[in-house]
Amino acid sequence: MVNIGKVETVLGPVDPKELGHTLPHEHILIDLAAGTSDVRQVLGHTDSIMAAATPETGRLDRLGTVDVPASRGTSWSEPIRLDNLYDQIKNWLFYGHTFTMSSIDDANYAVGLFRDLGGSCIVDVTVVGMGRDPEGLQIVSRRTGIHIVLATGFYLDTYHPRSTENMAESELADFMIAEIEEGVYPGGPKPGMIGEMGYRLGHPQEEKALRAALSASTATGLPVTIHPGDSKESVLAAARLVADSGVNPARVVMAHVDSRLFTDKDYLEVAATGLVLSLDAFGRETSVRQRGPHDMPNDATRINSMMALAEGGYADRVVISHDAALKWMHRRYGGWGYHHILETVIPLMRYKDVPEELIQKFSVDNPVRLLTIQ
Repeated sequence: MVNIGKVETVLGPVDPKELGHTLPHEHILIDLAAGTSDVRQVLGHTDSIMAAATPETGRLDRLGTVDVPASRGTSWSEPIRLDNLYDQIKNWLFYGHTFTMSSIDDANYAVGLFRDLGGSCIVDVTVVGMGRDPEGLQIVSRRTGIHIVLATGFYLDTYHPRSTENMAESELADFMIAEIEEGVYPGGPKPGMIGEMGYRLGHPQEEKALRAALSASTATGLPVTIHPGDSKESVLAAARLVADSGVNPARVVMAHVDSRLFTDKDYLEVAATGLVLSLDAFGRETSVRQRGPHDMPNDATRINSMMALAEGGYADRVVISHDAALKWMHRRYGGWGYHHILETVIPLMRYKDVPEELIQKFSVDNPVRLLTIQ
């Protein structure tokens, strides 16, 4: 059974009216290293490798080869320190320590900072194969008083359990539906979100899983979050899959658009598909991550794009978050944390004369409406 009209959290269903500022795309407890113990093993796991590859460190040569420089052999186990924080941000693939957020104490601290500034709800889009931790999220929710939404689904195919390779689309859908209706284990919490579902062009396992997720959304009324490949083409291809599925696009979030789209024209083109656009890299302003197909924006230019969407008639289709999936993104380790939007971005919106009703839409009304089961 699903709780129509409610938001499903790790501690049970809640009335949407109880929710205030909501982050729709975060990771509280996660293991992106996927059990690996060396940078050579993790290189194939992340779709960020080519965007982050830097020839000067030997990570990408003229043959397209990604190699590990000998001098990086000891980086994997190095903790974050003041003298290596910048290098961990710039060359994060070499540092295994930052791939895993497994400390309940760290999670309580980070979520507590969000609570102390008036935060209400966080969606943890960590899915199967990424170290998803339902019990850990329950502990954090109880200790901080923050509503936490659990997710079901599958990320990039390198994180899919091997058992899913030969499963039919309908079997994957049935798996997600069972988790949603019965709990992730007997007596366990129920997911309130499907995904983030990995979808990159040329990855049939990811396409199969996304189609299954859309079927599960139809059956249960839960929203879907899509992690598209690193291009506008992947975003538009995913949008076509949504249209073909018959799912209401207003129930589907296209994540990471602020690192996939080039111009306001691109934003408006994707918004015209009816999808919800998630600008979820707030806090990332460093130029060392400019190795992608286009320049990464900063928080101010993200706000400008949000206003362009609002002026184009799409204010109801915008949500904002941080996608804080790596350790150095958190305040305890030198980063900005889950409270950055409340602490810094919303004041910046006001400085840039964003109307209060739009701030309310972006940070409360839109994500809460999305999470309300229909």
